[in-house]
Amino acid sequence: MQQSKLIADLAFIVHKKLGYGLPVAAYQNGYSIVLAQNGYHHSRNDKVDVFYDQTKVGTLTAHFIIDGGILLEITNKKTISNLEMVKAKRKLMAFGLEEGVLINFEALQVQYKRITI
Repeated sequence: MQQSKLIADLAFIVHKKLGYGLPVAAYQNGYSIVLAQNGYHHSRNDKVDVFYDQTKVGTLTAHFIIDGGILLEITNKKTISNLEMVKAKRKLMAFGLEEGVLINFEALQVQYKRITI
């Protein structure tokens, strides 16, 4: 839990520099810089296939996987909805992770939710 809180706290640095109302990609790029500056190893846009029985039916993409174990998803909605939480939990399960953080940059103040399965 401590690690996910520290990662969430970095959102305030990104938000202070970029403000609100930008495309998600801008926040992803800013977050990538801040993660690297703070010594976090991370990968971006990792993909996992989704199957129905034995047939591939789609792909899920993780915005970030940090230090090999924490999912970070970024959104820019008015608020973090239950649907956004469900989507993030599905990604946790698909990637075999147990912990994640969902960050919303659209609001005047950063919103974040810790996600676990």
